[in-house]
Amino acid sequence: MNTAERLARYCVFDEAVIDAVSAAALHQNSQSFQALADEQGIGAGPQRVHPYADAQNIELFHIKPKTEYDASLLRVYQAPYGVAANKSVAMCALRLFASEPTTQVMVIGSPSALGNSANLLPYRDLSTIRGGDLRQAVRPALFYMQHLGITKAEVLGYSYGGDAGAAMVAAAPDYGIAVNDAVLVESAGVTKRFLPSLIKDFLTSGKHLNAYIASTDCKPLFEARNSNVSRVEKTESLLRWAGGLLRPSNRAIMRGISQGTFSDRLDSALSQQPELRTTLIWGSESEIVGTTAARAMVTTLSGNHPGRVVGLEIKGMHHAGGDDIDLHAAMTLQGLNRVKLAQV
Repeated sequence: MNTAERLARYCVFDEAVIDAVSAAALHQNSQSFQALADEQGIGAGPQRVHPYADAQNIELFHIKPKTEYDASLLRVYQAPYGVAANKSVAMCALRLFASEPTTQVMVIGSPSALGNSANLLPYRDLSTIRGGDLRQAVRPALFYMQHLGITKAEVLGYSYGGDAGAAMVAAAPDYGIAVNDAVLVESAGVTKRFLPSLIKDFLTSGKHLNAYIASTDCKPLFEARNSNVSRVEKTESLLRWAGGLLRPSNRAIMRGISQGTFSDRLDSALSQQPELRTTLIWGSESEIVGTTAARAMVTTLSGNHPGRVVGLEIKGMHHAGGDDIDLHAAMTLQGLNRVKLAQV
């Protein structure tokens, strides 16, 4: 089954979206990851920046169009929970950018494996983040965006990235950044729940991960995810990643997600930014986002902010669907399309 046929089975994507993602897949799938990364100027690996004196370093990938573009506008994507600015995240960004290459894209890493000192959160902010206010977690990225001269942003995010995205939208006005469009997929903090239950759901969602990745038939993605390394190397990598989840930063983030403040944060953002339009996307089979809660959230937010919130339920999709880079790109572009239609 080719990319177009696979995406069409979800029955929610416009033909133009399917065509764009299919063309990107056709161009990229048989190449090496390194060739694709070099083509877009990120072949040397993630960029590490130090936004301000008392902030931690953050790692990111920044992809810029080769033709003339609006340098004040940025599509910014926060990586999911426990995921650094690594090759896998880069491949996700490369697929999205190839599908729509007119706007610069930046992917911000999250606190991750042992041995990676980037993206860690200052101890002074951990109690606030544990309480469900994730704005402190995204302020270094916003400060850096301000430094680059970004005044307009399209905020994207999947899983924890959706929660961080809502926080970024809420905090962006403090940095002179207007967020007119947001597409937030499978945000984990939709409902408040006990922390052990949230952790269990995340672990359960992982059983579908390999199937979603394999469905892309994407050689550079498999390469990016170290499919060719030895079993010993994979085990060592997994142990470092698991150990990273026990770091104070990741423990605070997980506790914060469990508070279920996503809707409140987005409601506040919509109130602060009158031009903001947002699309909220979740899978009907999600292990993390309950369909009843998601539908109720969209109804409430739409009532508070008429015409500015769109809910999109992807039939048959599990939480790990966001790791299918074709499906992820299609959801993002479809969300941006729906957002822009809602402005008419």
